[in-house]
Amino acid sequence: MSLWALLNDSWNVVFEPSKEAKEKAEAFIRNLYPEGTRVVGVNISAGSRARYWGHENFRKLINWLEKANLHYILICAKDDLDLASQIVEEKYISCSESFEVFGAMIQKVDLLFTPDTSAVHLASASHVPVFGLYVRESEGYKNWNPYKSEYEWIINPQLITETGFDELSDKFEQFVQRVLFY
Repeated sequence: MSLWALLNDSWNVVFEPSKEAKEKAEAFIRNLYPEGTRVVGVNISAGSRARYWGHENFRKLINWLEKANLHYILICAKDDLDLASQIVEEKYISCSESFEVFGAMIQKVDLLFTPDTSAVHLASASHVPVFGLYVRESEGYKNWNPYKSEYEWIINPQLITETGFDELSDKFEQFVQRVLFY
């Protein structure tokens, strides 16, 4: 094995939220799901509203999770609370002004669905599997993927909203089966 491969194998992404942030995330999940089960995190926030997938698509994703008997939380930045409240009941929304709590929540889920690369990196720090929804970057550039975490993604050449839930549901279901039910 080359020196580069040895070094690369030992590297990892690190994010260590405070004890308080971790406790807030744990309490939120425990209060919502006291039976202690697997939880899918659905992040709706991204660097711009251009990467917002749309109410209807997120609602279809949530409906699919409910039909599959999977628990979920909707994760968002404070600026996106208005969008989140149009998708699910408030009790399912984890919305914090603190990036640290946002990151701690991502670390506590068993699988993350996201259109945002910052959430991908936070998930990667805890090896949380990620299903990403992206727009193709410019030619010659590579989309970000998690480092040392299982992932699957859908990359649309134009706009995120052009990929409807029905177009990714089979791929998402296969990923869920693979990472949550081995």
